Amino acid sequence: MLSLNDLKLRKMTESDLEMVLNWRNSEHVRRYSLTDHIIKLEEHKKWYESIRNSHKCEWLIAELKNNPIGVVSITDINQQDSTCSWGLYVGELNQNLGMGILMEIRAIDYIFGHYGIRKIWGQVLESNRIILIHKKFGYVVEGVLRNHVLRKGKYEDILYIALFAQQWPAKRKELFAEYNLVDE
Repeated sequence: MLSLNDLKLRKMTESDLEMVLNWRNSEHVRRYSLTDHIIKLEEHKKWYESIRNSHKCEWLIAELKNNPIGVVSITDINQQDSTCSWGLYVGELNQNLGMGILMEIRAIDYIFGHYGIRKIWGQVLESNRIILIHKKFGYVVEGVLRNHVLRKGKYEDILYIALFAQQWPAKRKELFAEYNLVDE
């Protein structure tokens, strides 16, 4: 049985950079990322310096029983409008498929609780099956950038999705029942 207690989020540190770069450059992560090129170490370090002390974003490491398994990004934090964007990926391929579900629940709880955000939005490649999970979580498609990115010789749509804080408690309860999850 999956328990939310087993999964924690912590702030990404400089000591995580090599691990995160390896995850980000892995085929299973890159193929669903909006930018899919291989990232060099220098580019990665510059990126980290640019986000390290930013108030507009937060990058977190998801840990399962104290073992790092993935990344949660909270970006475009806008306190005035009470919105932010977000994303996640499981870096470790040998994880139970339910880890992505736990990571998404933990991330949404954190965003709504810590930041008091009223709306979370994100971008998803149309080919990414994660869109089916996001819809189970209550996300709706708010827009489409048609034929926006080139993947494997073909242009693909990017879907804009959103979830509102007022919908989350009921959806969360449904998810725990559906997936037989244990709450904290």
